[in-house]
Amino acid sequence: MLSAAQKLNALEFGEERFPDPIHVFVQFLHMVSPGQVVVTCKHLRVSSRQCVVRVEVARTTASGKPSTPATVGIVTCANISKEEGLTQHSKPAFAVPLPNRRIECVKIDDPVVDSTPVTSKLNWVSPKAANGLWGHRVGGHHREVWVSFRDGSNISDLLHLALLSDMVSGYASSV
Repeated sequence: MLSAAQKLNALEFGEERFPDPIHVFVQFLHMVSPGQVVVTCKHLRVSSRQCVVRVEVARTTASGKPSTPATVGIVTCANISKEEGLTQHSKPAFAVPLPNRRIECVKIDDPVVDSTPVTSKLNWVSPKAANGLWGHRVGGHHREVWVSFRDGSNISDLLHLALLSDMVSGYASSV
């Protein structure tokens, strides 16, 4: 959905005007069974600094036309590099020293890591803990994990960050 919104903006306004998704709201309306889907995009609002795109994902009917939307997203895009003005610096909620990934962490080689096409593309590293993976060094629901792509690709895009932040919580809930 993010990629579709970015492609629409690039086609309409050029790649430099609104390259960065800065806010996304997604509503999952109902499950979609595997198969062909149609993604449609429409600009809802365009200003000098931001644009808002509605993105819908729907199954195709037997005639090839989209059915009712299964997922609707509202994506706000801007050009972060051109933003100016006041910045409010935030204080971290908790400050703990980070472990050395080379000597205080272990590679996660749990079978769950290799069980999905997405998670199997990543190297997973977590702090060593007495009770195994996902130790409670920070406490409670906070966990630490470092990921990198197994093929050596760089994590270099906002879309990578969206994928990784969503994926880690999904992996953690399946462990």
